[in-house]
Amino acid sequence: MNVGQRIAFLREKRGLSQAALADKLNLSQSSVAMWESGQRGMKGDTLTLLADFFGVSSDYLLGRTDVTDFGLFEVNTEELVNIPIVGTIKCGGGQIAYEDISGFSAYPTADIRSGKEYIALIVKGDSMIGDGINEGDIALIEKDAELIQNKIYAVVLDGEEATLKHVIKTDGAVVLQPSNPRCQARVLTGSELQNLYIVGRLVNTKRNY
Repeated sequence: MNVGQRIAFLREKRGLSQAALADKLNLSQSSVAMWESGQRGMKGDTLTLLADFFGVSSDYLLGRTDVTDFGLFEVNTEELVNIPIVGTIKCGGGQIAYEDISGFSAYPTADIRSGKEYIALIVKGDSMIGDGINEGDIALIEKDAELIQNKIYAVVLDGEEATLKHVIKTDGAVVLQPSNPRCQARVLTGSELQNLYIVGRLVNTKRNY
């Protein structure tokens, strides 16, 4: 793992979002995001600050050693992949647009299939709470995935923002089914189907504290 991946790994093991880590260290979230993505290096005093906060050595963060002595958790040195966190997905004119990329979220390679493209979405609303998916969670999405009946997908309807829904195909119709009993399913037929864009299938979610 490189420096950014190690920071992301330690941060997520503490159950911290990029914003929460930045707040605890009096730093900007954009700085944390750029360190984790490798877009920005860091000064020695910042490296020391992060090492002290996580209870590891600067050598560990720099990849010079995989040994720690703080015993909070077993360090896993498997490679991590940084996936961009997309704040908003919209669709118009047959084109998909990714807006408000707010940072990156690290995932183990075991969650990422070779040759596939992934994005991460910040969940909005409570329509999927029956599946344990809450507002603010980060959803890992495999783009252009094969449609499997009743699995959860990120969908864009009528050019609005993407949402997560169970997708059910029937003869001549597609049902977008929430898992919150207070929310109604949407049944799409005929020309309505032309305004539906299935971005990709949900792989997993994690809590964004």
